Amino acid sequence: MRPVMEFTPSIGPAAALFYSGKAFPSMKGNLLVACMRGEAILKIEFLNNKISSYHFLLKNKYARIRALTEGPDGSIYFSTSQVDPPESRAQQGDAGVDMILRMRPATTVEVKSKNAIPLSGERLTQAVNFGRLVNTNNVSKPKANNKATQLIYAQLCAGCHGVDMKGVDTKPGLLNPKLMYGNSFNAIKKSILKKIVTKGMPAWKGVLLDKDVGDLVNFIISKRN
Repeated sequence: MRPVMEFTPSIGPAAALFYSGKAFPSMKGNLLVACMRGEAILKIEFLNNKISSYHFLLKNKYARIRALTEGPDGSIYFSTSQVDPPESRAQQGDAGVDMILRMRPATTVEVKSKNAIPLSGERLTQAVNFGRLVNTNNVSKPKANNKATQLIYAQLCAGCHGVDMKGVDTKPGLLNPKLMYGNSFNAIKKSILKKIVTKGMPAWKGVLLDKDVGDLVNFIISKRN
């Protein structure tokens, strides 16, 4: 079974709730998810009981967010989680690091004086899986460098390994002469299917079809040669 939403790199989902308050009428029925790695509150919107789009609220405004809850007046309370090694640089005892914050509607005066904090930008749909898995028994095998395989790489791999496969920040590239867990077809396939916790590598077993995994491996190898 495929997830209905997926993010690479991981957004580090934490606490979640369905909003039912009156303070933010437009958010009623939305799913709110605290994001640690994503450093935001993910707001998921629904249409006819299906995910239609999402926003990231307060993106990169307060860094890692772990807990959130709805107050009696409809305000949203949330807490940050900066002292959380090895994910953060903050240390135990640092002053003014973590906070408990209250989200409420801005007053007219705050809006006019530009003291109100915008919550989000445009609606996004990139992480929503609208398609369905299909029976591939009678489907001809596509070439490893076709558009479908390139799209899979862009969605699941490029966030860490780079669009050009040269790596992103501290994440390793895939063009190095010697890959950390082996250069062979089977070694690369194993790395894709099984998670590598110490490197933040998720497991894609059960998410990708075996044919797609094979095509993805061949796509990576073709770029390495």
